[in-house]
Amino acid sequence: MGFCIEDPELRYIIRQCALSNMPAGGVPPGFPNKWWVQRFVKRHKKELSWRKPQILDHKRADHSTEEIVRGYASRLEPVLSGVTAECIWNCDETGACAQETVKTRVLGSRGLAANTRRSHDRDNVTMMGCVNAAGGSIPPMYIFAGEHRKVAWLDEAVSGAVCAMTKSSNVNGNVFLYWLKFFVCKIGDVRPLVLVMDGHFSHLSQPAVAFAIANGVKLFLLPSHTSHFLQPLDVSIFRTFKECFNVTVNAFPRRKGLSDAALPTRDDIPALTRLPILKAFSPKPIRRGFAKPGISPFNVNIMLDMMVGSILAQHTKQLPHYAALETAAFDLQLTDRQRQHLQRQGLNLDALTVVAFNAKNLVIPRVKSRMRGSVVTPSMTEGVLLTGPEMHEALRAHTERKVMQAEDTESNRLRRYTKRLEAEKMKAAARQAAQQELAERRAMYEVDKAARNARQVALRSEAAARKAESKAAAQNAKVALKAAHRKTRRHDTAHDSKAVNQRRKRRVL
Repeated sequence: MGFCIEDPELRYIIRQCALSNMPAGGVPPGFPNKWWVQRFVKRHKKELSWRKPQILDHKRADHSTEEIVRGYASRLEPVLSGVTAECIWNCDETGACAQETVKTRVLGSRGLAANTRRSHDRDNVTMMGCVNAAGGSIPPMYIFAGEHRKVAWLDEAVSGAVCAMTKSSNVNGNVFLYWLKFFVCKIGDVRPLVLVMDGHFSHLSQPAVAFAIANGVKLFLLPSHTSHFLQPLDVSIFRTFKECFNVTVNAFPRRKGLSDAALPTRDDIPALTRLPILKAFSPKPIRRGFAKPGISPFNVNIMLDMMVGSILAQHTKQLPHYAALETAAFDLQLTDRQRQHLQRQGLNLDALTVVAFNAKNLVIPRVKSRMRGSVVTPSMTEGVLLTGPEMHEALRAHTERKVMQAEDTESNRLRRYTKRLEAEKMKAAARQAAQQELAERRAMYEVDKAARNARQVALRSEAAARKAESKAAAQNAKVALKAAHRKTRRHDTAHDSKAVNQRRKRRVL
């Protein structure tokens, strides 16, 4: 089943076999030592080899059974019947991070901690690859976390690569549907097509399945937890891709040059994956990836032999990380043995301070901050996967629209400003005319007021004159009346006196 044993377990088994087959006291206490084990493995090098184990999830181990594999083969064989190698495709996703994941050997001062600098960016970028059994492939799709795409992401990526955005950088139903449309556009009109993939929930959305059926693409799902030995991309291609990618990330500062030393971020992942993709997605590794799990050419026995995993490790020469910590000095940390050795030499440890410098830090400049770069928003892409040139074209068109909108906005602003100036001029003219009219009206009012006052004075004078005349006339009338009254009174008095005298005369008679 491909499960391995470690060195202590092997030595224990060998010792137990020796104790059971040799007389008492015939097995030395230290048997077998590490040199004996090395010679034993060397003698059986055709069957045995030392390697680094691959972590295997227990679910994958449980599903790596002959029953599951044979059931999968019985379903796959009729699907592949009559389908050429150019029409058998496999797609899958893998993650890439800007942080270095493989520790390499470095040279440093004895007794000091060996440190290397790595990127602080832990954001994962998902890359979806797709290959066929004839050794062909289509450009990858990168999935970033976020909403806006930077135009510069695909400048140094593989030609034809596209970019998508999700909240977590993981593939979802909508993105997989976009990729299916991209896949159908790339493969042309050759039919029938078989697309082998794992049973991730994003691959099973109703729109994606309906689109595949409508375009003559047969979706064939691998059994759950078996992609590590039945999927071509996982068996061969992604392994080579990961190894080359780690080397590229490791050598990133030197690739950028000492004058522009920097550590990679997620923005650099499309550029960092260019060479690994060109190497891993070449025809020979792709064909080997389909042959190892027994898909093309179809072979059930190979599928059974590949259960759990017996993949040969592909050793790649790792380059040492060129970047280092910032220039600093560290006091030497001594072990007890080193302290005793220095004391035997007569050195005063309290007065002794050993300082170690990393000489390469003296020539590596401080990391410069990088520009944020232009981004492409979802409204600019309209829900379509775009390549690097298409993103630049979309950005150019968006920029032109922005410039036109800015010009229109400026024109409208100037037009509104002109209208406002004209309105202000009209208001000022109207205000000036109103003020002038008001001044004229005030002058006319003053003239009218003066004339009215003059008329009132004249009227008052006339009234006073008439009043004086009437008063004089009344006074004259009164005087005349009084005079008449006196005259009448005198006449009456005289008449009365005459009458009295007559009465007196009669009385005398």
